[in-house]
Amino acid sequence: MRAGEPDRRRLPFAVSWTGWWRSESGPATIYLTAPQAGATVSLDGVPTLTATAQSGLVTAAVTPTAGWHRLHITLSSPYGAPREFSAGVMRAAGPEPFTGATLRTERVDSRQAAIAQVLSIIKPTADVMALAWLLALAGLVLIRRISELWQRRVDSVGPACAVYLAAATIDAMRFAWPWAERLRIMTAGDDTMVYEGYARDILLNGILMNGGLPLGQGEPFYFQAFYPYFLAASHALFGESFFGALLLQRLLVAVTAVILAAIATRIHGRAVWPTALTVATAFVYWKLAPISADLLSESLYVPLMAISVFLLMDAAARPGALTAARAGMVSGLTAITRSTAMLPWACLWVVLYRAVPRGTRTRVLGLVIGCTLAVFSLIAIRNALVSHRFVPASTGFGITLRGGNEPPGELVLNPAPHLSLYERFGVDGHTIDVIEYAITAPGSFASNMGRKVLFVLGFYEPYAPGWGYSPVYIAAWLGAMAGGWWLWRLGALSGAAAMPLIVAVTQFAMMAIVYPKGERLIVPVHTMWIPYASIAAYQLWVRATARSR
Repeated sequence: MRAGEPDRRRLPFAVSWTGWWRSESGPATIYLTAPQAGATVSLDGVPTLTATAQSGLVTAAVTPTAGWHRLHITLSSPYGAPREFSAGVMRAAGPEPFTGATLRTERVDSRQAAIAQVLSIIKPTADVMALAWLLALAGLVLIRRISELWQRRVDSVGPACAVYLAAATIDAMRFAWPWAERLRIMTAGDDTMVYEGYARDILLNGILMNGGLPLGQGEPFYFQAFYPYFLAASHALFGESFFGALLLQRLLVAVTAVILAAIATRIHGRAVWPTALTVATAFVYWKLAPISADLLSESLYVPLMAISVFLLMDAAARPGALTAARAGMVSGLTAITRSTAMLPWACLWVVLYRAVPRGTRTRVLGLVIGCTLAVFSLIAIRNALVSHRFVPASTGFGITLRGGNEPPGELVLNPAPHLSLYERFGVDGHTIDVIEYAITAPGSFASNMGRKVLFVLGFYEPYAPGWGYSPVYIAAWLGAMAGGWWLWRLGALSGAAAMPLIVAVTQFAMMAIVYPKGERLIVPVHTMWIPYASIAAYQLWVRATARSR
């Protein structure tokens, strides 16, 4: 993490393996090699082979009886040693390493061994047949969708999305497959390490994520709450590797593009969807896809945010118990993934109330608010159980706020006059420093806020020297302004059509106030500009084609 410290990729380590080796009666030769490391092999508790850093490949002749024998292997690799090791039996064709075919964690009898051998032949065949059948069905469905798309062109939104998501699934498999058997070394203190550590805590100690401590002795959520549960679910479904998490996150990139196109279509009609899907795809695969390649909460937050906005628009267009309940639940999940989603709630609820017909307003809005708060209250319930304290949201806000509003070193802060007020409202020390900074040096504070506004807009240099600027983000909000202006001229920028704009503006304000340094933190802001930028791109396309005709 700092200069002069050891290289994390070359750290020393030690491993031991214990299992049962099934051998035929007669002599055998066991080998062992561990370049620049030390290793041992013991058979039935008796040391049989020892390799040192200089010994190279060593062998030993043994004459085991037919049947199972206890095998114990150790490896101790010093700092900087190559990650190379092999142990097994010498055959006429060369060294044959010990594998799952010859080693087991438990002994089995001859009948079980025969059944296992038969299953080792039948199971791969059955797997291949099942996969071939599923691929054939998927192929037939895909061909039908492509046929519908070809016949109906612009009107076939459903078939086009099906084909698009099928291609995205293939891309996600291609992207995530190498991680099925790849080890990743994570850096201590990094967000990815923390999230993965929390996910393992959930799997090992239960959904309360309390480190195995008795109730009342744990800590409230510090990081945003929901993403570790998403990671834990991916491990529960797909295993120890990162394959599952990266597969799902890559798929969510494509889902985000489809949802953004659906939002634009709901605002401006079906004719806009090809342009909207193209613009959304270009944006998410440029900006969100690189984030989805890592274990970061934005990989989940951005898709949930887009889905929650679409579902709220759907509840406004088709008011009912089902549409309202699912919009509320997804809104709650979005908020416990990142608490900045709470900011637009009140505005969106007012818009929803006014967009729904009078007879169903109270029921629809009540279901949305009730389901949202019910899901969001899970944080407070967990914190109360684990820490015996009422903490309604994650506690990391103060340090994040201070990170984006660091008082100058020479500035002297004196919170004493306002200390009783801070204590009454439970304001933490980091937040106190920021408030006192704004009171003591308002000019400097405002200047810093202005630089952060520019950063969120894509002009990085004033706030983060050396970062330059982001043409993609600048194009996103400029396009959104053009699309919003066009809708305003048509009188269509009202009601549910304004929901993405409300979310984008509130997210923009939140990032400018708190801590925008880092592209991944401002991706949510610009994601919600994309439906309006898509509409602007569509209008340009319509005008360009009209002139060419």
